[in-house]
Amino acid sequence: MKKTILIFIILIILIGEIYSDSDVNYFKIKEVYDNALENYSIYPGLGPISVSVVDYQSKNAYLFFKKKGILMKVFFNNSSEEVILFNIYNKYISEDDIGNIIALRNNIIVFSKKDKKLYIFSNNGGLKNIIKYGNTFNDIKYILPYKNEKLLIINNSNKIYLIDIKGKIISNTDIIKNLKINVASIIKYTIENDYFYYLSSDNKIYRYSIKTGENKKELDWFPNRIIDFSIDSNNNLFISYSDGKKLKVAYVSYTNKIVKVFYELLLDEIFEINVRLLNVNDHILIIGNRGYRIYKVNKIINE
Repeated sequence: MKKTILIFIILIILIGEIYSDSDVNYFKIKEVYDNALENYSIYPGLGPISVSVVDYQSKNAYLFFKKKGILMKVFFNNSSEEVILFNIYNKYISEDDIGNIIALRNNIIVFSKKDKKLYIFSNNGGLKNIIKYGNTFNDIKYILPYKNEKLLIINNSNKIYLIDIKGKIISNTDIIKNLKINVASIIKYTIENDYFYYLSSDNKIYRYSIKTGENKKELDWFPNRIIDFSIDSNNNLFISYSDGKKLKVAYVSYTNKIVKVFYELLLDEIFEINVRLLNVNDHILIIGNRGYRIYKVNKIINE
């Protein structure tokens, strides 16, 4: 009997230590569905959306419909949504060439995996420059926008190159390799100011300082599998995550330990990989297969 009581006491102590661990967080779930919905736009005639990116400096979003070669610019003028379409397929680049698309200070950079070139377009579709990078940037893993019309290129060997949009190499470093960041573990990523945020395969979101090389956990723990995330200039974190057979989109306040869910859908209606999040000028866009939903950030946070 005494032995049983002793074991019971030890178990209570161990459980208490586990749940008092500073690395474990708990969130209160609050549901505010559609209260902050501004608009819902769908474009079935253009085919599926294959790429969605944000120009954080110019506060524009770009959606690429690969089947038609259409790039859609979405922006807000005094909180009013506006859309511009243009075709990027021409004598230089075709559907099979597209490796990646990024937006940088009113420039659209299209990475051609076929001929190893970067095509620089203006935000109205005019071709401005072609960068022939050849073997200089072998095995490109990521191309990221950086401030002042510069690009960060990370290859599979964890080497970072900083170049301008004319193709000039400004510097290169292997700081990510020195910090032992496993590039293969990166599932999703975004860039904001001087920080590279990424979702790792351990279901944590990290913040890597491009200037100092410091790597911190932005979101250390979450009970459900995170699918995508977005962080705005005010450090507001939005995530999409799986909850049984549903995909949910929420604002996460890790200071107040609150998760505000403002959108959900059944996963049998859409593949989870086709749902992406973008922050544009105080709005959060939920990108689906053929359109997007727009929510006002302030309404979500202050609801």
